[in-house]
Amino acid sequence: GLVIGNNFGWNMTFIALGLLGMPIFFIAAYVLPDLNAHLGAARIHPLESLRRTFTVRNHLNAFALIIALTCSGFLIFPYVSAYYVGNVGMSEQQLPWVYIAGGILTLVASPIIGRWADRAGKLFVFRVIAPLSALLMFAITHLQSAGIAFAIMVFGALMVCNVGRMIPAMAMVTASVAPRNRGAFLSANSSVQHIFGGVGAYVGGLMVQQAGEGAPLEGFESVGWLSAGIGLSSVWLAGRLRSSEHEDTITAAELAFPAAAEATFDLGEPLIACVDGE
Repeated sequence: GLVIGNNFGWNMTFIALGLLGMPIFFIAAYVLPDLNAHLGAARIHPLESLRRTFTVRNHLNAFALIIALTCSGFLIFPYVSAYYVGNVGMSEQQLPWVYIAGGILTLVASPIIGRWADRAGKLFVFRVIAPLSALLMFAITHLQSAGIAFAIMVFGALMVCNVGRMIPAMAMVTASVAPRNRGAFLSANSSVQHIFGGVGAYVGGLMVQQAGEGAPLEGFESVGWLSAGIGLSSVWLAGRLRSSEHEDTITAAELAFPAAAEATFDLGEPLIACVDGE
């Protein structure tokens, strides 16, 4: 995406994404099965379904966890590329390597973390990785002139930990909702993620300042403190989740790649990088 944006303009990235998404839509419609066997004959009014989704304590605990994870990521991710260019000294032509390295590491690490969570326990793995993610969020906002190679390593490690905390988190969140309510909950969860992703990006934008295009970001260190603090709060929030009374078998390994997609949807930097490069 960055390569396309840098060479053909930022709008071409969105056109390419749309063109790639069209065949996927038709393939999914043909290949994916209907998952409506759990609904039964009864039909619930959409507003009643929405009310039930937001009045169950366990659902609210799950939403709180997702809000913490989303906000902590969106506070910093939309501004990392500008920080790497203005503060670390990386050129815009070097930025794609940051994301390529992070993507490869995430692709390799996701199934490994999923299997580890199934063996060692989802909450345990989350409590191990979430503090590491918070530490790396603090580190990546305090790099300054640490060197390009080190900056790429830190970003790659942060992507792995960001995905690594989301894999057990999504497994626990999904298991906390009864199967008959899961579709409504996950739909609401997607909306909650987008809303508070916007909140996190907005708050981060209020806290950072930039004198001009390519200039260093000021105040990004404070954003790192806030992001790390919210990330650490997720350790406590995860402990409040309880499995639903009618829990079915949900493994973290099965959710590894979907959870990775949930985590990497945080990464808003390519858009910022392409716009800055215009």
